[in-house]
Amino acid sequence: MLTMKSTVIIIALYTYYASMQVYAMEAHLRGTTSSYSRLISEENNNNTCSVGVTLNCPVPEEITLDNDCVDPFQVITFQYNSGDCSQSDNLNDRHDFTCTDLNSGGPTSSEGSKSYIVVNSKSGNETYFSGSVAVGEEYTLNANGLYVLIADMIITIYDTEGGNILQRIELRLDCSNSLFLFDRFGASQVTSWKEISGREVTATPETNRNGKIAITVENPGTSPIRLIEMTLLSNTEDIPINYTSEVRDTVLQPIDEVSLTDYQFNYDLATRTRYTFFTTIIAELADGDNTNQCNSYHTIECVL
Repeated sequence: MLTMKSTVIIIALYTYYASMQVYAMEAHLRGTTSSYSRLISEENNNNTCSVGVTLNCPVPEEITLDNDCVDPFQVITFQYNSGDCSQSDNLNDRHDFTCTDLNSGGPTSSEGSKSYIVVNSKSGNETYFSGSVAVGEEYTLNANGLYVLIADMIITIYDTEGGNILQRIELRLDCSNSLFLFDRFGASQVTSWKEISGREVTATPETNRNGKIAITVENPGTSPIRLIEMTLLSNTEDIPINYTSEVRDTVLQPIDEVSLTDYQFNYDLATRTRYTFFTTIIAELADGDNTNQCNSYHTIECVL
């Protein structure tokens, strides 16, 4: 009988303490102000490791064309489109530009067919270009930079070298009349030029850019933390980028943050591409208890 009574007492005590723990846990979950739950809450707040990391995409740059002329021309490149004078589209007035179709009514428009083109100064003393050019190809005046182009010039298009004239253009190319990329003068269309100052204007601007991913690490908790390890993964590189050497042993007080070295990469504005970045970071409490660790991660996609 004595043994049974002891067993009953032990069971009763176990049931009592278990019910008290359940009550305390339920009270804590309900947000009660009991001293027990308040103690648990304070202990958690004072000993919790918490870390955060944020990546930010770069703002993509725009492609801009530095158009219209400033100084006298040294080199001008045209694309030979063929076709008659009616396709002309430029700001030169009728005193500075004339186009005349001859014989068959202008150069043929057959893709890949060739014509012979000669470009002279109006005086005839300087020849800026002469040669056979296929439809769709480009030709360049003064390609070797031998002259400063005289504004008044004549473009003559022949069916063959020394053959029949298909089109004759007289024009003045200087900055008294604005010149823009893609201006058309009969069968010829401006695609680029270089001025005597060295300034270049082209329809294919530089599109390579350097992008920077901004990286911020923060301590959102209530206890100081020490950073341990960090790695960044990206589809721009085959191997992980190790940030551990930069973050290791950095101590962050509660609510503090630190900006790390930007991750830099090259991208091309001519091809819209999706870039992905993923980072992980590990920290511990700064009180020397290396058993209390925490981690965080962040991933972003940048379309540039």
